[in-house]
Amino acid sequence: MSAVIVLLIGLAIVVGGVLALRLHAFVALILAALVVACLTPATAFVRQSLLDKAKKFDVRIESLEADKGIVHLSVPGNRKREAATDLIAIHPG
Repeated sequence: MSAVIVLLIGLAIVVGGVLALRLHAFVALILAALVVACLTPATAFVRQSLLDKAKKFDVRIESLEADKGIVHLSVPGNRKREAATDLIAIHPG
C-alpha cells in the first residue's frame, strides 16, 4: 500500500476519532499509530533498516528484491574498494 494512503488513513482516524467519535486525542493517536503500523508493508521496514546500515558503511542501495532476499549495493567512486566491480550483490546463505 502506498505511504500516502497509509498516512491519509491515519489522519482520518485521528480527525474522525476526535471530532466524530469524541475520543480523547491520546486514544485517537494511539489507535491511528497501531493501524498505520499494521498497514505498513514489511518491505518498508527492511528497506529502512538496510538504508540505515548502508549509510553506516558508505554504500548505496541500487535495488532491493525483498521477496528473494537480494540487495544490490554500489560503492561510491571516491571510495577505495577491495573488489574490482562497482556492484556488490549479497545473497542470503
